[in-house]
Amino acid sequence: MEVCLALWNSWEADAVVMDREHGVFADPAKVHRIEHRGRYFASRGPLTVVRSPQNGPAILQAGVSAKGREFAARFAEAIFAIQPSLEMASDYYADIKGRLDRAGRDPDSCKILFGVQPIVGATEEEAREKQALHNSLVPLEGGLAILSGHLDFDCARLSPDAVMATVDEPRLQRMQRVYRAMDGRPLTVREVAQHHGESVGLPQIVGTPEQVADQLEAYFEARGRRRLHALADLLTGRDRGVRGSGGAGAPAARSVPAGLPRRHPARPPPPGRLTSQRCCLQQRQAQASRRGVSGMTMRVPGPLVTLTSGWSRISSPARAGS
Repeated sequence: MEVCLALWNSWEADAVVMDREHGVFADPAKVHRIEHRGRYFASRGPLTVVRSPQNGPAILQAGVSAKGREFAARFAEAIFAIQPSLEMASDYYADIKGRLDRAGRDPDSCKILFGVQPIVGATEEEAREKQALHNSLVPLEGGLAILSGHLDFDCARLSPDAVMATVDEPRLQRMQRVYRAMDGRPLTVREVAQHHGESVGLPQIVGTPEQVADQLEAYFEARGRRRLHALADLLTGRDRGVRGSGGAGAPAARSVPAGLPRRHPARPPPPGRLTSQRCCLQQRQAQASRRGVSGMTMRVPGPLVTLTSGWSRISSPARAGS
C-alpha cells in the first residue's frame, strides 16, 4: 500500500502540459522518482502512467480481523462491515473510530458501510413468508460450504451438533461474533452454517416498505448517520431524505472527505492547484484563442484529454485552414 501511495503521488496534479508546439508532454520537474525500498517491494518510480483525476482509486477494506482493522485505520477511505446486530455494529464502530484517532487521522475520514439484508412484502405477514421461504432454500451443505470458504477451514470435518464457539481451531476464532444467537445462546455448527448460508451474517430486516424503512432509519440514526449497504433490492417508492454527508449520486472517489494522511491518494489537491485535465484544457483553450481557433469540442474519458475536431486545427498547421 505504501508503494502504491508513493507511485500515485509521483506525478503532481499539473505535471501534464501536452504542448505539441514545443514537443513537451509533461513538466519533468513535476514528475518524481519515489526511491521506495520496503520489506517486500522496491521501486524507483515514477508511475508509468499519468495521474488520474482522483489520484488513485478509492481504498475500501472489508473484514473484522485485528490486522484488517489496523489496515483500515491507516489507509482505508471506507469499510464494508458485516455485524449481525446493532449492538455489535456499535462496538465495531467505536473500535474503528478509536483506531483512526490513534493513527492520527480524523475519525470521520473513513466511512463505515454496514450491510443489511432487507426482505420486503406488501404486508408484514407476506414479508415473513418470504423470509421463511428464502431461508428454507439453504441446504446445510450449502451453508457449510460458504462458511468454510470464509473461514478457510473445512467445517464439514466438525460434528454438526458441536458448539461452534468451543471448537479449538485458530482459524475459527476471527468470526466468534456469529457463533451466538441474539440472546447470547451459543450456537451449534449446524445453526451457524444455516444462518451463514441465509445471509452471510447480515441482519435480516423484514416487513412492509414502511416497516423496513423505519428499521433502516433507526439503524442509520443510531450509528450517527453512517451509510447502509443493502444486499437486496429495496424499492419503496419513498425518499425520507436520510442520507450521509456525501449526498446522493456523488462519485465514490469524489465524496471521500479530506483528513487523510498527507500523501493519501484521495486527499484533494492543494487549493489553487489545477488537475491535469483542467491544466491541459485551459492551455489548449489559451492556444486556440491566440491562434483565432474557436469551436473546439472535447471528450475527457479518463486521465488524458482527447480533443476532437478543433484539435486537428491546432496541432496540424498544414490543415489549419481546412
